[in-house]
Amino acid sequence: MFYRLRRSSLVVLFLALLLTKTAAAESLAIYRNSANKIWIEANSPLEIGYRLQASVDFQSWTDINDQASGPLSYRIDQPHDTNSFFRLRTWSTKDAPLKLVLLGDSTVADYALSGQSAGWGQGIYGYLKPNVRVINLAIAFQSTKSFLASIQKDYLERIKPEFVLISFGRVDALVMWDASYYTSMVEYEANLKAIIRMVREFGGTPILVTPTGPREFDAAGKIVPLLEDRSQVVRDVAADSQAYLIDLHELSKNLFNELGPNGSAYISTWDNVHFTLKGADVIAGLAVNAFPGILRAQVK
Repeated sequence: MFYRLRRSSLVVLFLALLLTKTAAAESLAIYRNSANKIWIEANSPLEIGYRLQASVDFQSWTDINDQASGPLSYRIDQPHDTNSFFRLRTWSTKDAPLKLVLLGDSTVADYALSGQSAGWGQGIYGYLKPNVRVINLAIAFQSTKSFLASIQKDYLERIKPEFVLISFGRVDALVMWDASYYTSMVEYEANLKAIIRMVREFGGTPILVTPTGPREFDAAGKIVPLLEDRSQVVRDVAADSQAYLIDLHELSKNLFNELGPNGSAYISTWDNVHFTLKGADVIAGLAVNAFPGILRAQVK
């Protein structure tokens, strides 16, 4: 089935080819919005994964989006994509074995000492099905700059996971601490994009996660919006790169504001930056609930 957009030579090929025997409703459509930008919209059930592919000769097909399920909007690059064909390549994701890697600093990392500080990544294991292998490569004092020159980067490229949660920002912002870790906003943006490219080059799906800010309240009992500037860079990079985003900064801030200084005290340790074991589970739950569709199918 072919569709041709009026006033454009862009052609969309719709293929509803399931690789399973499950009868599932899929859709692929094209439209021009009020800003005269062209978008492709795709949709499938959560247990059906897909990649949007493009071809100029109907012979060689190239993946042009991250692994997806559920709804997806993809912005067409004009004139680069003019005269391209598009299709969905689909498969069942329900019980597929996969690896999920976490990148970040101490607010994400695992801690060996039970009962001490924890990163929210330590709380994520219990939320996921047995077919998901979680590998937490987050470590203390890691920024985007130090990661790109680290052994954790080498591990990531060797593991080649299907999904990578990328959550940096706190150490990047420590301007008075160590220049070898600090990044300007321009460097921070460039480094995040470099990590996204790295993950996509080995066929993985990058998921950006905004950094959790300190549980620090003002006189009115509201969270002080620290790391909001870093979080906004992450949001902008996700939009520009058409990558998935989990806005954990906003989610955790809203939770703290809802619970208040006393009600949220059990979530953070004495420094109000890291988490108790129970708090790590709570913050991880916020992240899991915001997973993109294809990962939500892997939640217990």
